[in-house]
Amino acid sequence: LLPDQNKLFGIVSAANPRAVHTPAATDITIGQFNLRKLNNDVDDAETKETVMTASAYSLRLAKTANAICVYAKSPDILGVTQVENMSTLTDLAASVNSRSGNILFPNACKFDPEYRPYLIRGNGLNGADIGFMVSTAEVRRGVPRVVVLSHHQLDKSAVFFHPDGRAESLYDQPPLLLR
Repeated sequence: LLPDQNKLFGIVSAANPRAVHTPAATDITIGQFNLRKLNNDVDDAETKETVMTASAYSLRLAKTANAICVYAKSPDILGVTQVENMSTLTDLAASVNSRSGNILFPNACKFDPEYRPYLIRGNGLNGADIGFMVSTAEVRRGVPRVVVLSHHQLDKSAVFFHPDGRAESLYDQPPLLLR
């Protein structure tokens, strides 16, 4: 992308969140959402995470689903960070797909994007992984909005060497590639 040389940019202090524009049917939309340690209501023995109560988890899913519908406009591909595991991302996709954000704000979620979650466990012990939710809603009969051919992590085993010789994993959350 090349910047528009004639466009002036400004910084707005204390700006409030606002929704992205509503895309046209021919637009391809890609978004990113930091889920701020979205943990589920199950204690995972492999990680050191906070376990939410069932009611708090359900409310968090509904609020997050609403934000994805209202502010992000359910993009075709949504990259997410800081999600506990595949089960949690699957719950979030189901929450958006079922329009559970409408519980908080009626008619906020107008359609089912038919999100399919993708996540591969990272190296961190805190259960903060990265993943994608990809819209598989049909644009016409038998043709999904997005087709994922493959997905895999890049450089999961990459090592960082400190000046004193200590070594540690380069990534807590290795990059995830969709094709």
